[in-house]
Amino acid sequence: MAEKSKKGTRIHVLLFSLLTSICVFSYLLSRISFDDVLEAIKNISVSWLVLFLLFSVSMSVFRTWRYQLILHASGVHAASVPLFLITIVRNFFSDLLPARLGTLVYIYLVKSRLGLPLGPVVSSFAHAFVFDIISLSLLILPAVATVAAGEMSRPVLIISGLALTLASILVLVSLPWFCRVGSMFVDKLKILPASFREKLVQMLIDSAGHLLKARQQGIYLRLLMLSFAVRVCKYGSLYALLLGLVLPFGYMIADFPVNKVFLGLCSAELAASLPISGIAGFGAYEGAWALVFQLLGYPEQIAVVSSIAHHLLTQVYGYGLGGIALLLLLLPFFNNGGSEEIAGTKIEERWFWMKYLVSVLVVVVSAVMLMAFVVDSSVGETRSKQLIRSGVESSTGKKMRIPPGRLVYERPDGIYLYDTVKRKEKRIAREGRNPRFSPDGEFVAFINDNSIMVVTDGGNRLREIARSEQPRTLCFAPNGTILFSDGKAIKRVNPKTLEVENILRDGVIRELAINQEGDRLAVTVKSATGLRVKAIDLKSGEIRTVSRGCSATISPDGRYITVNARDHRKLYVFDWKSLEKQFSIPAPGGGKFDNHYWSSSNHWLVSTAEGDRQDIYIHHVPSGWSDRITDTGDSDRADFFVVR
Repeated sequence: MAEKSKKGTRIHVLLFSLLTSICVFSYLLSRISFDDVLEAIKNISVSWLVLFLLFSVSMSVFRTWRYQLILHASGVHAASVPLFLITIVRNFFSDLLPARLGTLVYIYLVKSRLGLPLGPVVSSFAHAFVFDIISLSLLILPAVATVAAGEMSRPVLIISGLALTLASILVLVSLPWFCRVGSMFVDKLKILPASFREKLVQMLIDSAGHLLKARQQGIYLRLLMLSFAVRVCKYGSLYALLLGLVLPFGYMIADFPVNKVFLGLCSAELAASLPISGIAGFGAYEGAWALVFQLLGYPEQIAVVSSIAHHLLTQVYGYGLGGIALLLLLLPFFNNGGSEEIAGTKIEERWFWMKYLVSVLVVVVSAVMLMAFVVDSSVGETRSKQLIRSGVESSTGKKMRIPPGRLVYERPDGIYLYDTVKRKEKRIAREGRNPRFSPDGEFVAFINDNSIMVVTDGGNRLREIARSEQPRTLCFAPNGTILFSDGKAIKRVNPKTLEVENILRDGVIRELAINQEGDRLAVTVKSATGLRVKAIDLKSGEIRTVSRGCSATISPDGRYITVNARDHRKLYVFDWKSLEKQFSIPAPGGGKFDNHYWSSSNHWLVSTAEGDRQDIYIHHVPSGWSDRITDTGDSDRADFFVVR
């Protein structure tokens, strides 16, 4: 009866796990299509995959080294090659079974294939398990401390991380005691067969002795450093694969900082470790990933697509590699080969640190070289694809996709609005120039004669909010006020109170842009010596000249400021702090362009083509890809609001 009850419980858990996976996938695939997942996988750069493989293999090498060190401390030696293969198989089964129960295959394989005593094997497994938790909790602490979180949640998370670390250390210290107590408890279980009970008691006693022996060898610091290497390589591989998936969709590496991504990856890994995670963690992993990445501020579509594509790739890779390693282990060559007892041997610590340092340097240098190659090769690539169904034909004839959003621009007969999804244009004001979106995209400000006007993006409720004797340019500040030029002055008007204040004076202000924090201005100033782009710090009042030229605009995050080249065939992008040139964006079709303006996203800006026909182009900043939006030949001074 008890056996039937246990079997029924297992069936119920399995069915619940399966139901959870079905529900999670049904929801996720209602937000995207599986074609989006396949497209993301198809567009991964080979360079990112190589970086993923580098970190993944390095993780297994450090994990094997850690097992070998613990076994050595217990007085036995395991050959490196078969132990490495066992580690690969262990990784495979870890992902395959719920609650990471698959890791127990390590004990079976080391005992059966290498012929090592059970006590040292259990000791190596237990030590590795506890040190994995300790190293992970110590890595989580700086990530939590640096990721923007609520004032209440951050202390709670930090305290939780510290508690997990202390609890793990306590378990580590108490492991021999647990084994001894466990042996006494098992010895009293008369319901177990005598022979089995005797073997189990002896195994626990041996394990306690080997746990103490490892402690006496003084290897804990070395185990901790190896565990850090294991964790860094593991999450480094997952991070590289994530970047390979998301960068082709128009993002930059800076959009996925390590600390934020690390917390998202940890959450998905934790979900996959739950008993209800199901086979290979499918469902729980994707659900936790998508939820946490959205909480960290990433768009839903990117969170969902990356969750499925990332997990699918890692599982296929793990199963393929694990299957090959398992087949190799079945060869007679690896049957009890290369393992021996070395009782009484003291582990030399000096050589360990030298080998550890060299190994870490090899991994770091290799990763840096690969990263440099990845970044260099990605510049200028035409791979900007967004997760929407609509698109427009690029100048090369290739079907490209632009993000959902709205453009506003001037034409001789008024201000026009263009929807990038519907691909429709409509006029929202009969007169005006230099239109700019409000921070929320609901309003458009523009200049009409000497008036500063505001209109809703639907064309309703047009009103005047200020007058200027010599208006040339304007922009919305993040707080909803409007900055506008009046000859050599920059002024600010509050649309609600209509109060106007002076900000500063310089030369004749021709162009004006502000970052999302509202503390940095990019301006084009005309003086007796020509046009110059200047960077203005509103907090300190410092004004610096960036370069001769025009098309002054600033990225939303305030990191970059732009200057059009003298021949108008390139837009130069400068670093705000150093004012050093970082990269350039080419004019579409080898022509000329002008009147650039950064969108509400760091990845996109707009320009006007020069020549017989003036049309609006949209540019993807990371790749340099561009596409024409209008085809009227009389459009100018656009602004682009990206819908997130």
